[in-house]
Amino acid sequence: MRPYRRPVVPLVFSLAAGIVLGHLFPTRPVWPLAAAGVFFFMTLAKTVFKKNRVIEPLLLFAALGHASISPFGAPNFPDGHVVRFVGKAPMTVIAGVKEVRSQGRRASLIVEAEKFEKDRVKIPARGRIRLTVYGAAENISPGDLISFKGRLFKIKNFANPFGFDYQSHMAFKRIWVSSHCPGKKIKVLEKRKDFGPGAAIGSFRRKIAAFIDREAESRPVSAGILKAVTIGDRTGISPHVREAFNRAGAGHLLAISGLHIGIIATLSFFVFTRLLWRFRRALLSGRARQAAAILSLVPVISYAAISGMSPSAQRAMIMAAVVLFSLWAQRRHEPFNALALAAFAMLILSPQSLFSISFRLSFAAVFAILWGFSHIRFSPAPDAPFRVRAARWSGAMLAASFFAILGTLPWTLFYFSQVSVIGIATNFVLIPLVGFLATPLGLLAVFFHGLGLFGDHFFLSGALGVLDLCFWAIESVAALPFAAVETIGLSYFEIFCFYALLGSGSLAVFAFQEKDREKKKKAAILAAGALALTAADVSFWAYDRLMRRDFRATFLDVGQGNAALLEFPRGFRMLVDGGGFRSKSGLDTGRHMIAPLLRGKKIGTIDAILLSHPDSDHLNGLIYIAERFNVKSIWTNGEKSGSMSYRKLTKIIRDKKIEIRDLKTLPRTLDIQGVRVEILYPPDDFLKRKKKEKWRNRNNNSLVARISLGSFSALFPGDIMEKGEKELCETAGDALKSAVLLAPHHGAATSSTEMFVKKVSPETVVISSGRRYGRLFSRESVSKRYQRHGADIFRTDTDGAVMLKAGPDHWTVHARNKGRSPFNGAFNEIREAFGLCF
Repeated sequence: MRPYRRPVVPLVFSLAAGIVLGHLFPTRPVWPLAAAGVFFFMTLAKTVFKKNRVIEPLLLFAALGHASISPFGAPNFPDGHVVRFVGKAPMTVIAGVKEVRSQGRRASLIVEAEKFEKDRVKIPARGRIRLTVYGAAENISPGDLISFKGRLFKIKNFANPFGFDYQSHMAFKRIWVSSHCPGKKIKVLEKRKDFGPGAAIGSFRRKIAAFIDREAESRPVSAGILKAVTIGDRTGISPHVREAFNRAGAGHLLAISGLHIGIIATLSFFVFTRLLWRFRRALLSGRARQAAAILSLVPVISYAAISGMSPSAQRAMIMAAVVLFSLWAQRRHEPFNALALAAFAMLILSPQSLFSISFRLSFAAVFAILWGFSHIRFSPAPDAPFRVRAARWSGAMLAASFFAILGTLPWTLFYFSQVSVIGIATNFVLIPLVGFLATPLGLLAVFFHGLGLFGDHFFLSGALGVLDLCFWAIESVAALPFAAVETIGLSYFEIFCFYALLGSGSLAVFAFQEKDREKKKKAAILAAGALALTAADVSFWAYDRLMRRDFRATFLDVGQGNAALLEFPRGFRMLVDGGGFRSKSGLDTGRHMIAPLLRGKKIGTIDAILLSHPDSDHLNGLIYIAERFNVKSIWTNGEKSGSMSYRKLTKIIRDKKIEIRDLKTLPRTLDIQGVRVEILYPPDDFLKRKKKEKWRNRNNNSLVARISLGSFSALFPGDIMEKGEKELCETAGDALKSAVLLAPHHGAATSSTEMFVKKVSPETVVISSGRRYGRLFSRESVSKRYQRHGADIFRTDTDGAVMLKAGPDHWTVHARNKGRSPFNGAFNEIREAFGLCF
């Protein structure tokens, strides 16, 4: 008796569940492998004695999944590994270059350490390093042996709720260490070439990329798109181009997917079949189609390798291989089993791919298309008139776009918090143009150029011409205000609710179509359960927004800078500063740190932004927030800045007609849902006095706010320094006393004077700080000063985001990483899977 109807499907889910558990609760592989051994012998015993074996295989593959991901979460680093030199003095590293990615004025290199050199002594080393290079890196190529001097840092996350797990992302690439160095200080010791299939493929890809760039020098946008759809190189896709494709609902066209692999498989099978039919022996044997199917595997696998083997390309390659093997074996393939087999093979070979965006989007899209077409038929009769066949195929294309968009919708909201309204219409036009015209022309150009044949320029020009037209259309529709809708984020629990509703709803429709009473009853039970879960989720968030009476604050980990989200009772939301890095870092705190927190908490409207002063580490992160969220007002001290970031923010405020409230229009005391907000500093006439009193710089002119609810209070002093603190103490006096203090100027020695600390007398101090130029900005002496006055210290650089909750007569505070146990991180992830932070 077969225990499963589709045996691969439950095993895939079991394997995936084990991988998730291994990621949440990492252990050394020996323990899950021991469990796998036990379950294997239990399965074997039941097979020998012909007993029913349903649970044991599932447990076996769950244990194998746990073991397969364990080396990434609980690695065993050998002697000489780069991790063992983290935090030590700067040293010279000799390493081989594995990967080079240029990003404007900076480059990102992946290097394999070979030796450390210090005081002319060379120490053998091993392990990968992510090296950030500031400045030119054009002379560095994969395979080169280089040397650079720098300090090694352990790769860490910005520990914020709903934040991207960058540490795991890099660990999945077997990279645990980073460093940085100016480009002019890197020495190329030897120009070497890598050997092996991977090096040959990489060299071929670079050759094709150089050919496209050279021939399309005046058309960089189309060249970047063509490289993406032919060889999977998306380094030429600018954020503007990516955003335009996403708004148009065509972002999937920039990735090598089933469409591209399908074209290669179909054309290869057609060509090989026609060639073999010319051989009399093959024709008479009746095995021409079978041989063509096997021969077609070569171009399919070759193209998947050349395209970079992304998860979507791997999935498409495996599914194409299953179909071709079915043709060879003359057996009808089952599409859902083929999809499950593709997932199974990928997770066995690369368990970390389960956490990639392309894996989830790719499988969700294909499953939705297969599910939809398993119940709706569009295939016309062979003898049907042309107009009927054209109408049916057009309907099939529209339906495929609809099913794919519907199937990937929750993941699109989860990752991008944006949904395209016009995606079905644009895909109806773009898929034929990009998929069946531009991509084949580009592939022919690649093929002809790779073989050195005449005609590559002709095919390349045709592909670029089509892509020029496509991008013009994409830019036009993406510019429409209704093209895409910004949304709140979804949690894993809400994704489950979405698929539960979708699945139970479709089952109910099919049951009513078939008039099957038993199926109707099952579908009704499933739909009721899905609706109950969804209603519970909606009720929770409605209560959280409209009925909660406590005050909450989240001090984010934004590196060197300040950013805090304040949640007042009954829905009023305020953002105090937005953090920010310098432009050359390429990291936007608004996009990558603040926005995920807001969307995870279902916050689409910010009632007020309090900008303490217009320095980059307080202002830059607010640009993205003001542009993408519904911001009602911005509170400032009225001081202006000549920086480009300030000009960008001012333009957004003007374009979106956001209300600006400065010291002239902002009351010194406000009551917001029972919470008292006091603006204590600077003086009303500080801008006039600034001309004569030179100490009144931007830091000392910071807007200082005190928040209080009953016996609880919190002080946000911006970056005021010694003289600003002195004036504040003289003007505010005992009104400064607060239970919680955000340390002024990130805990620097220029602030937190003895007088100020005594006046505030905080019970808890939050230091929002990070490293600047590799050095910790805050001072240990400042922390000790607060501790001498009995304050507990929380640091965002080590403790992660600090969260407090306060009522009129009580308050609590905790940090994301403080007191971290082996299971603390897992419980954080589980809570956030349900959309919870506290």
